[in-house]
Amino acid sequence: MLPPPTPSSDLDAAIRTTDNDAAHARLSATRKGYFNDPYIHLLVPRAQLVPLRPPLINIGTFIRSEAIDILVGEWIDASKDFGTVQIDGPMKDSIAKYVEVDFPEITTRKAMAIRKHAALSRPLGTGVKVERGGTTLSSDCFHLLPSDLRDESSKIFEPLSNILSASKPTLLLAECVFPYMESSVSSNILKWFSSNFNILGAIAYEMFGLDDSFGETRNIRLTGVEPTIDSLQQRFLRSGFSEVHALSLRQIRAVSQISGSLERHGRVSTVESLDEVEELELVLGHYAIAWGFRADDAMRAAPIQNEGTYIPAQTRLSRLNEGKGQLPHGWDEFVHPEGDVFYYHSINHIMTSADPRNTQVNATLLSAFSQLRNSMGTLDLTGLEIYLECDQQQASAPTQSRVSYYFVDHRCRQLFWVDEIRNADVGLPDCRSLGALKSALTPEYWTHVDYYPRPNDFIRPAEQELLCILRHGAVDDLTSPGSTSPYSSEECVKHLNIIDGFQGCEGYSSYRVACIARLWSAIARARHINMYGMDSPRLD
Repeated sequence: MLPPPTPSSDLDAAIRTTDNDAAHARLSATRKGYFNDPYIHLLVPRAQLVPLRPPLINIGTFIRSEAIDILVGEWIDASKDFGTVQIDGPMKDSIAKYVEVDFPEITTRKAMAIRKHAALSRPLGTGVKVERGGTTLSSDCFHLLPSDLRDESSKIFEPLSNILSASKPTLLLAECVFPYMESSVSSNILKWFSSNFNILGAIAYEMFGLDDSFGETRNIRLTGVEPTIDSLQQRFLRSGFSEVHALSLRQIRAVSQISGSLERHGRVSTVESLDEVEELELVLGHYAIAWGFRADDAMRAAPIQNEGTYIPAQTRLSRLNEGKGQLPHGWDEFVHPEGDVFYYHSINHIMTSADPRNTQVNATLLSAFSQLRNSMGTLDLTGLEIYLECDQQQASAPTQSRVSYYFVDHRCRQLFWVDEIRNADVGLPDCRSLGALKSALTPEYWTHVDYYPRPNDFIRPAEQELLCILRHGAVDDLTSPGSTSPYSSEECVKHLNIIDGFQGCEGYSSYRVACIARLWSAIARARHINMYGMDSPRLD
C-alpha cells in the first residue's frame, strides 16, 4: 500500500526499502488491531521504535492481507484432492513446503531474524541450516533463497527442482514484485512456473494504471506497471493460465467477504476514523490483486473420477443444517440474511458463532458462562446478552481453550465487560470521560446487532428513532451548507422508503433487524466522530 520509492542513484536499494515499508505497515496494522500477526515484530529491527502508520496505510494493508489470505485458503481447499500444497512466495500456514526468493540483502536479514528468535525457527523443525554466508536458509519445510528475479528464470529457479515436486499443487505469490522489472521478465517468470508444474495457481499484488494524474503527482515511473485491470489478466493468459481474475483493492473493499471481516473485527477492536476517504478510494483504485490457475488436462480430470453422491430415498429437509443433528437443550440456530450461521441460548442469553452441537464446544461455552455469571453476582440479565467466541479446534482440549467475551446491554445500547479493562486491550481509543466512552461503545453495539440480528423487545423504539433521524438528516442536508448526517438527503429518503416498507410485515425478522442495525451503526459512528451530545460538538 505504500507508494513505490522515488528514483535514486541505486534503484535496487530503493526497491529493497519497499520490503521495510511493507513490514512496517504490517506492524502498524497489527498494533492497531486490524489483524493478529504474532511474528511481525520479530522480523522488524527495533520494532518498538517504528511509528504507527496513518489510517489510510493501515486500512490498505488490512484489505491486501485479508484478500490474499482468503485466496490462499480457497486455493488450499480446492487443491486437497490433489495432495499437499507447495508455495513460492510470502509464507502462509497449512503449506507442505515453502520457498521464498528475494534479494540477498533481504534473505540475509530474514535468516538472521529466524536464527535469533526461537519463535520463528521452532516451527521450521530441527534441521534449520544457514549457509552461503548467511544468505540462504533451509529446513525440511522452508527454504530461503537469494537471487535477483530479473535474471534468467531457468537459472534462478533451478534449485526448486530439488525442493518442490512438479506433480504437487503449487502456488506462486508475488507481492509488489512485477512492477519493478520489465513486463517481459515478469511474463517469463509466470511462463517458467506454468511450464514446470502440473497444477499451478498464482496470486500477484501490485500497483497499476499509473499513467494518470495519480502517478504523475507521486512521480511514480516504473517500467513494469500494467496500464489496466484487463492487462493484468492478459499477462496470466499469455503465460499459459486457463482461468484468470483481477480486482482493484477498491473493488475488493466492496466485496462482502472482505468488508464483512473488517466490520466484524470492529466489534472488539478499533476501526480508525478516516478523514481522507476520497484519497483512500483513489489509492485503492490503483492497486490490484490478480490471480490465475492452470492444470494439465489429465490432472484437471483426476479428482472427478468417482461415482458421485446420491439423494437418500424420501429425503425431505426443513432446514439447511438438519443433517448435522439436534442442538443441545436451550440452543436455537439463526441464519444471518447474508448467510452466516449463529446460535443463541435462550435460557442463559449466550450469543456465539461456535456450533454447540460439538459436545466440547458446548461444555466450554457453558463453563465460561458460569464463570462470568458468578462474577456478576445478582445482576439481572434482562435485556443483556453475553457474546462468547470459542476456538472450536482448541475446545477439544479444555485446558488449552480460550474464550473471548463481551456483554451486550440492549437497554443502554452498548457493550461492557465484567472487570476493569484497558481501552487499548479491546481496541478502543482513549476516552477522557464516561460520555466519550459511551459514544465510542455505541457503534460497536450496533455492529454486534448487525452481525447477530436476533429480534428483541428493544428494536422497535430504535426503529422509530431511526425514522426520525433519517427525516431530520434529509432536511438538514437540504437546508444547511454542512450536515453531520452520514447520509445525503437522497440517501435518507431511500433508506426511509426501505424501512417504511417493513411496516406492513408482521414482527421483526432478522432482515428487518439487520437493516435497522446497519443504518444505526453508521449514524452512531458519525455521532462519535462529531462529538454528538458532548462539549463543543461539530454542528455543520
